[in-house]
Amino acid sequence: MLQFLWKIFLTLSGGIVFLEVVLYAIRWMEIMNSHRITEEEKRKPYPITWKSFRNWLIELSWTALTVPFWLLQDYVEKTLSSVHRQGEEPVLFIHGFSQNASNGWRIMRALRAQGYSNLVGMTLMGKYGPLADMAPQVAEKVEELCLKTQSKTVTIIAHSMGGIVARYYIQRLEGNKRVRRLITLGTPHKGSKVTALLTVPAAKDMLVEGAFLENLNADVKELEPTELIAMYSPFDAKIVPWDSALHPGQGRNVEVGGVGHLGLLFDPRAVRVLVEIVKEGV
Repeated sequence: MLQFLWKIFLTLSGGIVFLEVVLYAIRWMEIMNSHRITEEEKRKPYPITWKSFRNWLIELSWTALTVPFWLLQDYVEKTLSSVHRQGEEPVLFIHGFSQNASNGWRIMRALRAQGYSNLVGMTLMGKYGPLADMAPQVAEKVEELCLKTQSKTVTIIAHSMGGIVARYYIQRLEGNKRVRRLITLGTPHKGSKVTALLTVPAAKDMLVEGAFLENLNADVKELEPTELIAMYSPFDAKIVPWDSALHPGQGRNVEVGGVGHLGLLFDPRAVRVLVEIVKEGV
């Protein structure tokens, strides 16, 4: 009997500890996005709202769903990715850290429903290595798309780390001659403190005040004439501080509130906003 009660006690204690961790994780996220809560709310033991808790649960669900997404990589690259129409500017999707082309499936389906034919998702090789080493892959893919479609330019949609890789291509490898528009989704243009928890070269290149990004941001004018549009969410717990996802210069920023890092890829509202931005540039 005592052993049974002891197990119940340990289970309840573990559950309470887990709940505390979750609550303080949400509290930390809200404090990082402090422009969204009042000073009075910050002083509460658990300054959380149902909305923020719901958003955290949704983001957790997206995270769980992307774990087996590597199974969809071939489906996205071979089925959703296709070039059908000559002369139409292609749209290239670039994924984020540790992910692959399958992350773009919802965006690509939404664009296809709007009549876009030339949609391609690419998976970066060596995705844990230096970001500069990945940029030539983007250059090669862009040239391939321009040759197939007979288009002189492309539009790139890039999530998280993919946006930095695309910027390096544009700013350092003369990609500004090919990329008409770069739309970044939750890209840490000024770095993220979260990357300090990782030791791989790709993460080190995205450190706040790190040498790689400081060098890239020092001559952000090299993006021109490419138009950079930065989509971001103040609830994005992977980009700390949240405003690191804003345009590194004086360009256009588009806020999608109430979604997390992966929500920028999958949330229906975020996808609708992105589709409208793409349509604006046609």
